[in-house]
Amino acid sequence: MKRFVAVLAAPFLLVTPSRAQWWFSGQAGVSAWRDNVALDVPYGHVSCHSRSVACVDGAVGISWGIGHVYDLAEADVLLDLPAGRKVFVAPRVGVSTVTINDRTNLNGFNASIALWRRTASDHTVRVDAVYRHFPGYKWYSFDVGVQGPLKDEGT
Repeated sequence: MKRFVAVLAAPFLLVTPSRAQWWFSGQAGVSAWRDNVALDVPYGHVSCHSRSVACVDGAVGISWGIGHVYDLAEADVLLDLPAGRKVFVAPRVGVSTVTINDRTNLNGFNASIALWRRTASDHTVRVDAVYRHFPGYKWYSFDVGVQGPLKDEGT
C-alpha cells in the first residue's frame, strides 16, 4: 500500500509548474460498471492549470450503488489546452484506487477528458468523462460541476 501511495503522489512532485493556478471543483454524476450504476456524490478535484503545460489533478469521491459504496481516489497528469476564448480541454491519465464497502481495495489506472468553460473571471463549469480499469472492472463515469480558484490570484 505504501508503494501505491507513493505512485499516487509522484505526479504532484514531477510536473507541477511553479506559476500554475490551483483550482478546486465540486461535482456530481453517474458511474457504470458491470451491471451496476452508481451516483457520484460528492466528487471533487484539486488541479493546477497552466496553459499548454503538463499539470496535475487529484480527485476523491464516493459512488453510491445498490448495495455498495465505492470510495475513489485518483492522481493524474493533465494537459490544459485552450479550445476557444473561454473553453479548455484537458486530457488526463493517471492511477486510481477504489475501496468497496470499506473492505476490498483495488488499484488500477484511468484515462479521461475534462472540459471546462469559463463563466466568470474566476469560475468555470467542468465536465469530466472518465474510464477506469481495475482488475476485473471497467468503470465509466460522467460528472458535472463548478470549478474555482483555491485562493484569489492577488493573494
